[in-house]
Amino acid sequence: MLVFLLLIHLQDFPEPWHLKDTKVYRSLSSGSAILTEDGEIFLLDLLESRLLHYNNRGEALEDAAARGEVPGYILRPHRLIYWDKILYVYQARDVSLFSDKGEFIEKKKLPTGISAIKKAHTGWIGLEGNAKQFPNEPTRLIAMDDSFNKIAEIASWPGQRARLGKEKPFKLEGNKVTRYYNPAMEKTILTVDATRRLAYIRLGGLSKVEIFDLPSRKAIGEIDLGNARIPFNREWGLAKLKMQNMPNPDQAKLIDLVHVENFPDYFPSMRSMYFTRANHLVIYKWKAQPGYPEEGRSNYSKDDLVICDTIGKPATPHPLDYHVTRVIGVHKDMSYFVYVTSDEEYTVARCPSDQLEAVLETWPLPK
Repeated sequence: MLVFLLLIHLQDFPEPWHLKDTKVYRSLSSGSAILTEDGEIFLLDLLESRLLHYNNRGEALEDAAARGEVPGYILRPHRLIYWDKILYVYQARDVSLFSDKGEFIEKKKLPTGISAIKKAHTGWIGLEGNAKQFPNEPTRLIAMDDSFNKIAEIASWPGQRARLGKEKPFKLEGNKVTRYYNPAMEKTILTVDATRRLAYIRLGGLSKVEIFDLPSRKAIGEIDLGNARIPFNREWGLAKLKMQNMPNPDQAKLIDLVHVENFPDYFPSMRSMYFTRANHLVIYKWKAQPGYPEEGRSNYSKDDLVICDTIGKPATPHPLDYHVTRVIGVHKDMSYFVYVTSDEEYTVARCPSDQLEAVLETWPLPK
């Protein structure tokens, strides 16, 4: 009977239309797949350093970029964003700009000493003084122009050491290095809303998200995450520690590196936060029992999320809020989402928007 019901369900939602032969074999997400206003699709192949381009009929066009270090090529990309008809391909030291038709525009060198760089409605924002090697330096939220020239300091906070306390140092004995490992280290998180006019920052060590209006460069509110203390799961921590200590045959063994446990008593107040296509802020809480070996967002339940509007008030959830990294956009009442074929090829599929929830449940991503 169960098999019969399953067959009926699959007949209702057969394999969705999807891009063919992408040859992408490393996970795609909303940070590496873009749907433009005209319905064209770009995929960032992180493994092969390619920017693939498809028209609004799903036909493959010439790749917008291939592997290389000269302008117009990309090397070791890690993120793709789309704003005001321009594609931005983030790489280790620079960002390459392409038009929404795949034409190369320019390559910009990222500024040194500034992390978590985000595209704003005009110019850029980033964090200065947030590096671990300078724990006493204040953390500053910086506004920059289109060429990454610093134009204003939006806000400033005490350094990491003042917020988190003194970090346990590593131990060096000859060529042996002992590193004290905490898989739930509190990190400072910066993001922007869909309009890129609002910035949200959670500083490591604090249990609140501060909200800034970027045009006026003023603080406009905060989200109190409360002080709910979830005990750290030591079994999960030991599993992560074991993975850290697995030998890497591809890496030259210049030092003898060993990780030892430095686990906290409790998980931090939040794990990460993202804005969805519905322009809701989704805050992921740390789970009491993180999944293992893969504790990614696909293992989160709805109870593990806090969903807010742009000013931090509780929001009525939208279906898109539960698929932050899988749904890449909507065009002409069709929702586009990350899909994996039977050949383990990552691609983009589409379905009528009113069927999205059911289709995603029928065709989940592999764990």
